[in-house]
Amino acid sequence: MVDFYTFLVVSELKKFKDVLSFLKPKVKARLEELGHPELATEEEPKGNA
Repeated sequence: MVDFYTFLVVSELKKFKDVLSFLKPKVKARLEELGHPELATEEEPKGNA
């Protein structure tokens, strides 16, 4: 499940805030391992809107 949700977040099919709460710590750790710590946040990225 962790790898599945990590894939969805990296692929931008789901946002980190949509990950099941009990999986968030493990998904966050996996995203950081893969070099994507910016994806492991509850906040929307600040960009040009």
